[in-house]
Amino acid sequence: MSARAAEWNPLHLPDLRGRSYLVTGANAGLGYFSCEQLVRGGAHVIMTGRNPHRLSAAKAAVLGRTADAPHRGTIETLLLDTSNLGSVRAAAATVRHRGRLHGLLLNAGMVHPPRHRQTTFDGNELVFATNALGHFALAGALLRTLAAARGRMVWLGSMSTSLGRIDPVDPQLASGYSGWRAYVQSKIATT
Repeated sequence: MSARAAEWNPLHLPDLRGRSYLVTGANAGLGYFSCEQLVRGGAHVIMTGRNPHRLSAAKAAVLGRTADAPHRGTIETLLLDTSNLGSVRAAAATVRHRGRLHGLLLNAGMVHPPRHRQTTFDGNELVFATNALGHFALAGALLRTLAAARGRMVWLGSMSTSLGRIDPVDPQLASGYSGWRAYVQSKIATT
């Protein structure tokens, strides 16, 4: 571990006031804790997820856990289902309409895939659509907005990528589907 990494302390974050970040999969896990740290630093955070009740609960929890922050940021919630390209387009349009975006954290994902292959409304394999295609579409739709603010994009990966290879002929596993293989394939596609 480098000396710089050892110095990181979530209670001593850079000043993020005036900056705006969108986090996918914000209601739990790494997405939730990333939102907490961004809000603690003073940022405006757009928490996204598929379930409005979970998003509201996560927003309330983040605000509660950051009540002591000297420059606590603000939060808005936005419904986004990365497995649905219509939802992705609508969310991206909302964000572009709001203005500047300084960071995009692509975190949402299906960690426990179904045992049997399922397809989305758009006809894509569910895990690949959720973990890869939807994020590609969102990133593409927000690229100019990010560039205008000299923003950054972070895409969370997985250690599972070292356990398999992508099938470039059948990335959506039309044949030979297994839940684990679908997960690994989707994460390899993002790295």
